Amino acid sequence: MGFLLRSFVVLLLGVLLGIVLTPQGQRHIIYLHAVSWPPIDLSLDPSLPQWPFYEGIPGATAFTVVGSHGEHLGCWRVPGHGADHAVVYLHGNGAHRGYDHRVRLYRRLAGYPTVAAVYTCDYRGFAGQEGVPSPEGLRNDTQSIVQHVAQALLPTSQRIVLWGHSLGSHFAAHYAAMSRRNATPHLAALVLEAPFTSLARVSVHYVAPLLKLLIDEDTAAALVSYVLHDPDELDTSSVIGKVTAPVFFVHGKGDRVVPHEMSTQLAAAATGSPQVQVTLLEGASHNECVSHDDFDEPVKTFFASLHC
Repeated sequence: MGFLLRSFVVLLLGVLLGIVLTPQGQRHIIYLHAVSWPPIDLSLDPSLPQWPFYEGIPGATAFTVVGSHGEHLGCWRVPGHGADHAVVYLHGNGAHRGYDHRVRLYRRLAGYPTVAAVYTCDYRGFAGQEGVPSPEGLRNDTQSIVQHVAQALLPTSQRIVLWGHSLGSHFAAHYAAMSRRNATPHLAALVLEAPFTSLARVSVHYVAPLLKLLIDEDTAAALVSYVLHDPDELDTSSVIGKVTAPVFFVHGKGDRVVPHEMSTQLAAAATGSPQVQVTLLEGASHNECVSHDDFDEPVKTFFASLHC
């Protein structure tokens, strides 16, 4: 029995290692796009509840953005009460735009006095949509979404605050870094919630913590980078210095997925931005900054400081 158990464990480890080492396996681990939660019908009116998983968002409407290769990306618009800014929200990995903490954020931001609307979309391959997620693909999706909102939906008096959470923080930062080259006067600011410096370094912290017990963090990151396919594709630290818009970082000190020190490190590297602000929320976990008592005030103050 002991031999059979050991054989099973070795076989299981071999299968897991095989998954981790293949591009397809890494894609599923990084993006978690196969996890479509909560189980609601995203083709229905987002203002209507779908009990027990979704309460509905009053006034929300659905629209579609066409991606770079013809992908149809499902999106929502949540109306606000202000007239200055539209928030374009890029979510993290796993689930979809109807996930609970994301919905709570849309509602919260839409209630701010300067926010006219919140726009959110799912990337290619998420929520059963067409396409396969990749760094290049999600960068293209980000550009398609922001450009669509800017050109087709916004009044000329409004400007965009691009908000990226976790995985979405990289694509938000990359778009903002390229905005000078792409001539995007509609971009007012960048908000990064629970951002990571690079995929390799956050993997060392979250996926492979045992490596740090054996070797130093830089060596561990180099090893993980070697194993990853296209390791430099999700390196926010390499682009944040090119951002010329104001940047606001918000991160929970209780985040066990992405260390809050990564926000501090990225803020120090954001040398091209005229305004950098960091808010660290005591005890807040990776997805729960929006629920923290001290979340609203610094975000509202940052939004109010932006000049249209």
